[in-house]
Amino acid sequence: MAETKDRPREREYVTMANFNEWLDRLAREREEADRRREEAEANADAKFRREREEAERLAEKRMEQIDKRLGKLTNRIGEIIEHLVTPNVLEKFKKMGFSFDSTARNIQIQDKDGKTLTEIDTVFQNGEDLMIVEVKTHPTTDDIGRHIKRMTQLKTHKRYAGLNLYGAIAAAVIDGETRNYAIEQGFYVLEQSGDTMKILPDDPDFKPKRW
Repeated sequence: MAETKDRPREREYVTMANFNEWLDRLAREREEADRRREEAEANADAKFRREREEAERLAEKRMEQIDKRLGKLTNRIGEIIEHLVTPNVLEKFKKMGFSFDSTARNIQIQDKDGKTLTEIDTVFQNGEDLMIVEVKTHPTTDDIGRHIKRMTQLKTHKRYAGLNLYGAIAAAVIDGETRNYAIEQGFYVLEQSGDTMKILPDDPDFKPKRW
């Protein structure tokens, strides 16, 4: 009689006559279950390996892009600094009333306990006049704010007590809003232009802020 939904499956009885057959069937079912489990694990492992390899490939590609961008960034900053120390820049400042005769780079300013308070990318000096230059590839208004804080720290530091401090931002590229904001704060803007640097504002009436 066919099995129906309402009628339970008849219980299977094992006798001596069908015992070996029953064992063989159980063994085959066990083998099939093991095979399916191993196949499922293999598929899962293969999928995991593919996903991991893809993630590693994407990560490696991303690192290559970052390294490339960092390389370009380093080159641009190097170009800016090279242009800063050329006589051309110092000659332009001379026309603005600053006769700088010395240049220093990468200066760390520390407190009495040896803790670094701030760093200076480049400084031009002549006697009591110093031009503190912050170098950025593409400065933002936040960078201008940090340079204002830096100038305030330097003014209260014993190393620069009694000196006239002026500020400048040197950039490879700078947008109009940031440029105008820097000038409004009393900074000069040194902008890369071909193989040299132009100094803004190009206005004889501009009065830079003295800290």
